[in-house]
Amino acid sequence: MENRTVKKVVRIKIKRNTRIR
Repeated sequence: MENRTVKKVVRIKIKRNTRIR
C-alpha cells in the first residue's frame, strides 16, 4: 500500500525537478 504512494510521490518529484531544471 505504501509502495504505491511512494512511487507516485517519486514520479511527481521527478516531474517537478525536470520542470525546475
